Amino acid sequence: MKSTEEWYDALAVRVESTVLPGGNRALVVEPSGVDDTGPAPGVLWLHWLGHVRNDCSQFLPEAVALAGRGVVSVLPQGTFPWSRRPSASAEDAVEVAAELERVRGALDHLRHLPGVDPLRTAIVGHDYGAMYALALRDADARVVVAATPDSSWPHWFLTYWTNPEDRADGCREALERFDPLAAAAVLGDRLVLQWAEDDSYVPGHAPPMYAHAAPASRAVHYPYDHQLGDAAVVDRLEVLRHALDLV
Repeated sequence: MKSTEEWYDALAVRVESTVLPGGNRALVVEPSGVDDTGPAPGVLWLHWLGHVRNDCSQFLPEAVALAGRGVVSVLPQGTFPWSRRPSASAEDAVEVAAELERVRGALDHLRHLPGVDPLRTAIVGHDYGAMYALALRDADARVVVAATPDSSWPHWFLTYWTNPEDRADGCREALERFDPLAAAAVLGDRLVLQWAEDDSYVPGHAPPMYAHAAPASRAVHYPYDHQLGDAAVVDRLEVLRHALDLV
């Protein structure tokens, strides 16, 4: 039986684990052959907090597929709230800011990899990964794909983690500076949103709020739950193909 590495070799794809400057682990996926077509496009993938592939391997199949078309990917492992539990208080804003710096460091790492075109990059995120993708407000990304984000950070923190009621207002106020709707407005037509029609985690008012905040964005709805499914994967790859000018 072939090893995982042998299968990747057969696909002309190299997958390596690295430690980023922020201290978090990441997978780097890139073509293993020589490419004489010029600088490579890059994608930063930010995973979800879920029950299947709840780590940096969530988007690995998509990154491998794109590597076959010359794309370099960085898939960082999330820290907050993946390995550190939110307090649902103002202290969470400090944690979000620190995680955002790690995410920004991962994007910087991608753009400084040898052979990567720093002006031909994209960002994909799902769930909390989508929230961080939005929070970056990256001016240089060709496209940002945000799958099932909430309309605010406090909603998820205050709903799914126990919090003394007298600290809730502090949580809301402290997290205002990471408002994903304001970030969506900044991204405008570079933003693609993926929504699940059977989503028990994202409230039904979230998609209309994003549509109002970023009317130039594109939204796609799927008959899935919060995890999404194959049709969303196919659409993501097609969006990236167009945005990154892949042949």
